[in-house]
Amino acid sequence: MLVFAHCSARVFSGRPSNNKDLHAWLDLEADLTGDLVVFPCKGGNFNTTPKFVGGMRWVVVHCPTVKKVTKIDDGVMIHPFKLQKYYRQEVIQKPEYLQCEVNVNSDVIRDPQSRYYVPEEDLPARKYGNFCAGASVTMTYAVMRVLLRAASIISTHPT
Repeated sequence: MLVFAHCSARVFSGRPSNNKDLHAWLDLEADLTGDLVVFPCKGGNFNTTPKFVGGMRWVVVHCPTVKKVTKIDDGVMIHPFKLQKYYRQEVIQKPEYLQCEVNVNSDVIRDPQSRYYVPEEDLPARKYGNFCAGASVTMTYAVMRVLLRAASIISTHPT
C-alpha cells in the first residue's frame, strides 16, 4: 500500500489470484474509485525493486503535488492520523528525507526452502550491499524522484 497526504491507493503488483470474478471486481474498483493500482509483475520476494519502482511511477503520474510518501507492506496496519502527525514533525520537513530500516552486509539466502532464496546464478555475491528493508519506507517526493531517476539508469537483479 502507498499512503499519501490526500492521495492513497492500494497497489497490487501482478494478479492476487487466478479467480476471474475477483479480477473483474478489482478492475471495476480500480476504474470507479481510482484507489486501486494493478500492474503486471511476477510474484515473489526477488523482484521487490521493480514492484516498488512501479508504485513510485504511479505516484508521479497520479499524485504530482504530494509532499511525502510512505510505502508499507501488505501485512502492516497504520493509523492515518498518527501518520499525519508524524509527517508534521520537524525532521520530516526537510526537502530530502528518507527513513527505512537498513540491512547492512546481509547474507544472500541460499536455502531453496526459504521464501527469500536467491540462486547463485542469479546473484553470485555472498552478501547484499546495504539496502532499505522492513515493513515501511517514508520519503519526501523529492527523494522519490531521485530514486526513480536512478532506477531508470541502473540495472537491477532479474525479475
